[in-house]
Amino acid sequence: PERQEGNEPPSLLGPERQEGNEPPSLLGPPVSDEEQRHIESESRVPSDYEVDPDARYSGTVDFYSKLKGYGFIEVGDKNALPEERIFVQWRNIDSKDRFPFLVKGLEVEFGIMKWRDSSRRGQVSLRAKNVTLPGGVAVHLQDEIDAAKKQFIGSQEGRYTGQLKFFNPKAGYGYITVDPGFSVEGVSIPTELRVERSEVNAGGHQPQWMQNLAVEFGIWMTSRGVPKAYNVTLPGGAALTQSALENRKALGGQTYRGEVQMWNWRQGWGFIKADASVALPPHVQAKLTQQTQAAAQKAASKGRTGSDEELLYVRKADVALGVKLQKGSQVMFQIYVDDKGVGALEVQTI
Repeated sequence: PERQEGNEPPSLLGPERQEGNEPPSLLGPPVSDEEQRHIESESRVPSDYEVDPDARYSGTVDFYSKLKGYGFIEVGDKNALPEERIFVQWRNIDSKDRFPFLVKGLEVEFGIMKWRDSSRRGQVSLRAKNVTLPGGVAVHLQDEIDAAKKQFIGSQEGRYTGQLKFFNPKAGYGYITVDPGFSVEGVSIPTELRVERSEVNAGGHQPQWMQNLAVEFGIWMTSRGVPKAYNVTLPGGAALTQSALENRKALGGQTYRGEVQMWNWRQGWGFIKADASVALPPHVQAKLTQQTQAAAQKAASKGRTGSDEELLYVRKADVALGVKLQKGSQVMFQIYVDDKGVGALEVQTI
């Protein structure tokens, strides 16, 4: 698929959901207006409130909804922050679980950031960031909880293979066709399984749209005796991350300079033009030229005039934390190649 301005390339595996354009709740029903007012009223602060970006606080999880992907932390030191309860979202949990989550009563450590809500007249609130276990240890709860609460066909470590027919991130589920030949004494192995979002191992990120993909998984039984897929990965156990699905290969070490030619801030992607003095490795230059020619040919087939500029693709996830890009920004970056062409990562403004 081409990479050209105004046309975000679809995933090779199907329609791709853009970062920054997800539904209000990534894990379940949208947050209601009443819930949102409750969230914001808990930790609202003046716009000029100063936050120490390096400070760490301790607290206890007071509430967390795994379905909706958010909760509250009760601050240990009641005088440390303006409010005693701080909002936390799954994105800000440092986790080794398939999908980050917390449980009520868990002792945690966290930092603080300001959050400005443009939909509510720019109201500013405090939210937890980089939430870990005490001592900075990444949160890792899922395997232990599953061992205690889930019933498995075979065992928790048992693995099966099959074909992921599709996974729809908006709906939050998909279906897997199980490869024939598996047997467990006294148990019938189903030929098809449903997989829920929480069992798609995307390395702690939001799973994307996927279809017709070879996968590996376990099988667990619901309380009603319905078998479902468990801990779905690529064959061999690799997480279903976008970089793995697109066969990304980072070319570490060398840093390049360039200028942002286009940035879609709503959807979190854009293009960078490398500085004219930059000499890319021959195989990278060849792939970039091929990518540009393919884009121009596809545009021509649709009656449009394609650009002949050789541009590197960049996603928000590959931009350094806290860096905001816009057209004309001068940047430093490293390079990767994947099935789609050439992209930039570790992007920082100069």
